[in-house]
Amino acid sequence: MRKYMIDCHEEETCFAFTRGLDSRVERIFLASNDAKKRLGLLEDGENLFDVIPELNSEMFDDYKLRFGAFERKITGYSQEASELSELGFEQVGRLLVPHYKVLTKSDLVLKINDLSVKSYKREMFWDLLVKFPGLEPVYDVQNDRYEKFDSETMMILDEEQL
Repeated sequence: MRKYMIDCHEEETCFAFTRGLDSRVERIFLASNDAKKRLGLLEDGENLFDVIPELNSEMFDDYKLRFGAFERKITGYSQEASELSELGFEQVGRLLVPHYKVLTKSDLVLKINDLSVKSYKREMFWDLLVKFPGLEPVYDVQNDRYEKFDSETMMILDEEQL
């Protein structure tokens, strides 16, 4: 069998997301490949479900959105012409983080001083203040595992956008 490369790629755009406590990534392929335009609309404050009509708000009735991102799937043919080689998914634009996954420094201080918050959680929030002493917010990566929020690569979706 003759082997050769075909330099032909098809790009598909999708919206990838996780919800609830599940770390499994779900993807909805979009009708058009205009991820940057849609991201711009979100940056301007548009509602997520208006910008992505392929996404249904009822999908999040039981489990809230954890993270979302536009992605591009790039596929092409390589080796034998009949063998499809999946190159994977590439993120387009910034990671979308819901407002309820982000804590600012003032949020952390409030939680530390709130006696109704369990002591181990108050200690965890104190450790976050020590670990991230600046004014930058932190976000919940997974199950109370917080990291520094990077506004260059991430965007917060506020309450009106969800």
